[in-house]
Amino acid sequence: MNQQPAVLSVVGYSNSGKTTLITRLIERLCQHGWKVGTIKHHGKTMEWDRPGKDTWRHREAGADIVTISASNQTVVCFPRTLEVEELLPFYSACDLVLVEGFKRAGWPKWVVLRREEDFPLLRELHNIQAVVSWFPIDDCPYPLYAVDDVDGMEAALVRWLNQA
Repeated sequence: MNQQPAVLSVVGYSNSGKTTLITRLIERLCQHGWKVGTIKHHGKTMEWDRPGKDTWRHREAGADIVTISASNQTVVCFPRTLEVEELLPFYSACDLVLVEGFKRAGWPKWVVLRREEDFPLLRELHNIQAVVSWFPIDDCPYPLYAVDDVDGMEAALVRWLNQA
């Protein structure tokens, strides 16, 4: 029976430090044997392939899934938008999936605040588990971590994973 991994969404405005935070957490967790996957939301269109290449031709012909496997990596492409829930079965070997973005999804969230002007996110979002801030916050209604407190965040994440 496939076990679904724990999912934590790291959200915040563009250039708030989400990617840096996620990479720091990945490094720490992997050093301690946790298997971590990531899903990144990209708000615009993107293209990883080039016109005329075999995989591009496969997609143009209508393939539902296109995979290219090389000696250093494998890329699986679904030529349509998928929700996090549809992607999670591919992460069944992971203990944790860190999702970057998807602010409005229902997953537990850590909100990264870079500027005081970002504070309204705390009123707009739901299922907030913690706040990671670049500045001091008085009376924060959630567990609060300074952006450079990687030790504290790692400890909190490990406690959460052990409860999941």
